[in-house]
Amino acid sequence: MAFAADDLRQVIETQWSLGGFLSKTGTTTMREVVKFYSRPQIQGTEVTKAVEVQKDADAENEDVMEHPRFTEVTDIYKITVRYRAVDIQEASYNDALSNIQAMQNEVIRIIKTQFNPRSSVGVFSTSIRTWDIMDNYNTAQPELIRVMTLRLTAILSEEAQVFRGFGGVLIFDVGGQYVYTEAYNVRYTEGWAHERILTNDRSNGIGVPKLERGMFSGQFTADMYAKREDFEGSGDEKLPNIYKPENSTFQNPLVIFKHANQNTEPTPKTLTTTTVVKVTRIEKSADTENLVSYRVIGDIMVPTVYAVT
Repeated sequence: MAFAADDLRQVIETQWSLGGFLSKTGTTTMREVVKFYSRPQIQGTEVTKAVEVQKDADAENEDVMEHPRFTEVTDIYKITVRYRAVDIQEASYNDALSNIQAMQNEVIRIIKTQFNPRSSVGVFSTSIRTWDIMDNYNTAQPELIRVMTLRLTAILSEEAQVFRGFGGVLIFDVGGQYVYTEAYNVRYTEGWAHERILTNDRSNGIGVPKLERGMFSGQFTADMYAKREDFEGSGDEKLPNIYKPENSTFQNPLVIFKHANQNTEPTPKTLTTTTVVKVTRIEKSADTENLVSYRVIGDIMVPTVYAVT
């Protein structure tokens, strides 16, 4: 799981996309390019534009919180963005402030792209970013310095083969006509009923019934944050209509829930489950300190399909 400082430095340098005066590649008219380091620069020899990456601890000494069956491991990085102002004239200083902000935004873009906790195959379950201003005005050319503290936390099972649980997508209708907001807090139960039949067979005791297998059934629930597209329009796939019988068949529509989960083996495996559901009810939650969400409840129509790849 752990990234060394140089690994993260390489990610930022490789994905750096700013051009012009903030390019990582020199031109005939601009020789002072943005430089990237996995260490602090030596005081007095700093380049005018740079991104430095430091890691609080190596892979063996990360912040760890141990639970009975799993462990939370946190990697902590300091990402320093430097830009030296030409002078303190109003126009040039404002340009310098704009440039340091652009460099900050580019670092954020790369971090969000590379370490997105919402990714169905993401490594880290939480990503925390905070910025500090550490500007140095003790020189004729002020050095603008912004320092990001980046905390990446992963939840790891004590057994590497165990899969982690997030990343489900709810799709309307078997043909995949519409994809809803990512579902979470997923719960389902499924199986076959057993019918109790009383016979004259007393091998298990007087009055003890035999059990015959009955029909398959299952229950499904999942929470979803409500996005605007889920409500606009009057189609059967819209959330206000998803549980209503269709006009043509008078049957509840089908939705498919697809869930992809990875483990942490040396070569990670992905467990994908596909569940076919007829939605019967929806519940709304709009708490004061929460985003508006809906709980989708339905009957599972056929046994869930499992695949490990």
